[in-house]
Amino acid sequence: MHLVRHWWTRDNPPYPSKKAIAECMNLDVSTVRRCIAAMEEAGLLRREARFDKNSGQKSNEYHLDGLIKEAIPYAKEMIDAQKQRREEAASRRIRKRPKLEAVKDK
Repeated sequence: MHLVRHWWTRDNPPYPSKKAIAECMNLDVSTVRRCIAAMEEAGLLRREARFDKNSGQKSNEYHLDGLIKEAIPYAKEMIDAQKQRREEAASRRIRKRPKLEAVKDK
């Protein structure tokens, strides 16, 4: 989830350094490295090396297509639950309104 936190646009994958991730999560860099490797092996992300002509290797880009694919069913479930709550709230508001005939009789 920390990688997602750095992802702002669809066409610009996140590229935080392993050191930055480790510091933010209070973990050792080796632990972060192993976790990223495990996520890549599970198909949740794909690493792409970035290089600069002058300074050499930079932090990796992380493509999260696998994670998104796995999250879609849960997202749909959450959207459906939210829609149902909205409909239930709307029906409760309708029931609480006084009937017009009762107001006219008074």
